[in-house]
Amino acid sequence: MWLKAAGFFLALGLQPGRRRSSGGRFQAEGRYAEAETAIRSALEKAETSAKPLQVARSLNELGMLLQIRGDFLHAEELYRRAIAIWETSPEQQLNLAAVLNNLANVYGAEAQYDKAEPLCRRALEIQMRISGPESRGVADTLSNLGSLQYVRGHYAEAESTFRKVLVIWGRLLSPEDPRLAETLCSLGRVCIAVGRYSEAERLYQRVLSIRERVLGSEHHPETARIWSQMAKLYLFEKQYGKAAACGQSDSHLGGGTRTRSP
Repeated sequence: MWLKAAGFFLALGLQPGRRRSSGGRFQAEGRYAEAETAIRSALEKAETSAKPLQVARSLNELGMLLQIRGDFLHAEELYRRAIAIWETSPEQQLNLAAVLNNLANVYGAEAQYDKAEPLCRRALEIQMRISGPESRGVADTLSNLGSLQYVRGHYAEAESTFRKVLVIWGRLLSPEDPRLAETLCSLGRVCIAVGRYSEAERLYQRVLSIRERVLGSEHHPETARIWSQMAKLYLFEKQYGKAAACGQSDSHLGGGTRTRSP
């Protein structure tokens, strides 16, 4: 199970066929206070019962919760404890990859990119070895890697990575899946960074089409976000009339005060 936070995907570290904990369900639903209570209770029980794999799972879930709340220092500590446990268990390698990804996200949020990227690549190697080169986990990890490359200004690498993700999603997902839209949006940001505005516009139009079909054309913040990004794209191109029209749509959708850059 993957959650989006701070531009990256966080992984609960569940093996296929295994049910989420109550804390994981609360966290996925944004019920963070209830999630923390449930996760800390599960962690205490696992530690008391000397069940290290369950301890690692609860550590990862609690680390995710703290990371979402911006407590990166304690999230890092929890992730490292989970890694130390899962590294000793060969059958838990996919869970190890998940928590490596999450620790990479912490470093990415702290702009410690030199620490983040090797962790992401290690997670990717594990997932490709176990699940194959076109699994959902691989696509999510590549998305994280592409985001790291983008924020480091490695735009050619980021573009190549995001295009690999699009190929995988194109084979695994429906054309209206939000993960496909998110990857198109990421690729659009890369195109803007290198001055390929026409290509970025086409990508954002695809994203907008997906968002409007799936989420509706009115009053949804994700749809408003894309209108806002398109408005800023047109400002880069000095197409002020189009920018104004997008801004009116964004305001109509409830996103007139958004400041997120494309």
